[in-house]
Amino acid sequence: MTRQITLLWLLSTLLLFAVSPKELLGSWQYQRKFADSDEQHSESEKLTFAPGSFHLILSVTIRKGDDHRIERLRIRADGLWKLRKETLVLVIEQIRFLDVAATHGIDKNSLTQLIRDLRGRYLSDPIRILDLISVHAGRLRLDTQEGTKEYRRF
Repeated sequence: MTRQITLLWLLSTLLLFAVSPKELLGSWQYQRKFADSDEQHSESEKLTFAPGSFHLILSVTIRKGDDHRIERLRIRADGLWKLRKETLVLVIEQIRFLDVAATHGIDKNSLTQLIRDLRGRYLSDPIRILDLISVHAGRLRLDTQEGTKEYRRF
C-alpha cells in the first residue's frame, strides 16, 4: 500500500510539472531595479515566444545623480527556442539596437560603449540553456546564469 501511494505521488508530481511548449507561447516580462553607489538601474526584459522562434527586448534606464541619465535604451534579440522536459534552450541569431528614448549629460562615446556592452551580454553566449522551474498562474520561473528570474505574462 505504501509503495502504491508513493508511486501515485511521484507520478502526480511529474505530471503536474510536465510543461507543454504551448504554455510558453505569448509574451512574458521580467523587471528588476537596483542601485550601485550613486547610480540607479532599471531593466526590463520582454520575452515573446512564437512556435519555434522568440524575440527578447531589453530596455534599460540608468540615472547617475541629477545630471546624467539614459532613458529606455532598447536592444532586441531574435532566435529559436526548444523545450525539452524542464530545459529551455534559446539560440540567439540576431541582435540589434532599437532606440533610446532620451539622454542627458551622456556623450556619444559613452552611449556607444553601453550599447556594445549590452549587446555583448547576448553575443558572448548566444546559446542559452535554462532550467524551467515552473509555469503557472501567469508566471514563468527560470534558472538563468544570473540567478532565478520570474517573468509575468502580459
